[in-house]
Amino acid sequence: MTARIAVPLQYSSVRVHVDKGRQWSVVEHLLLFALKDHSRTASELAERSALPPRMVVEALIYLMRAGWVEIIVKDDRTEFSITAGGLANVDLPLLPAITELVSRPMKFAIEMLHGSVLRWREIDFLSPARFDRLKGAGIIALPEPAQLPVHRQSDVIASLLDDDERFRGLDGSVARPGRGYALVTVVGTRVDGLPSSAAPALRSLVLETAAKQSPSAAPIAARPSRQAQIALPQRRIAFAASDLILGVRTMRSISMRSSGKRDPRSSSIRPSYP
Repeated sequence: MTARIAVPLQYSSVRVHVDKGRQWSVVEHLLLFALKDHSRTASELAERSALPPRMVVEALIYLMRAGWVEIIVKDDRTEFSITAGGLANVDLPLLPAITELVSRPMKFAIEMLHGSVLRWREIDFLSPARFDRLKGAGIIALPEPAQLPVHRQSDVIASLLDDDERFRGLDGSVARPGRGYALVTVVGTRVDGLPSSAAPALRSLVLETAAKQSPSAAPIAARPSRQAQIALPQRRIAFAASDLILGVRTMRSISMRSSGKRDPRSSSIRPSYP
């Protein structure tokens, strides 16, 4: 059985300011510390750290881009050495991330039943006006709770950031809050339209509501095909095998005769050759 459930939600659109940049790993910090006393080759670093050589080289490349490691040549050896910038940061508890301040818009939703934070691009949003128009289409709306869940806006935004982003602040003057529904489709035990970030209790409630739907409820009508929408007239025709025209030249000749024109390709003037 197929059912469509409308989950009530609140949404908001804000502009956030984040520090975007790569965070340093423990491995990169370890390799930088290994170069604190004297320079070493990549093979020596891989042997001392028990890490794959490829991982060591990739980490050294990132440290070189930050300006904390440089390459030096000693006789016939190519070694990696720490720079003054690396010495200034190697003893810190965490290496400072090299980031840039980025400002971008963000839109998110919070379902009202269990307070799950949903990414806007992962839901099928129904505005209140659109929901009113579709009330007779067999959509079941979950009731709104008497007390809505409370979230700190900074915590909500932090949960939606990428791994290389850190929340710095937001511009509240452009915030646009609102309410609506997330349209969820249940086919058997499969729930479509509900993001993975939704609370398991909400998913269970959606399945339970769909199971309680009476068989007499209005089914979801399939969209009629274009051929079914257009009524084409039917006519009987008589067709014989002699009606077939084979070949391009024969077809062109018959077309020219029927229109009274002369085929320019059938000119009586023939070129003469010696």
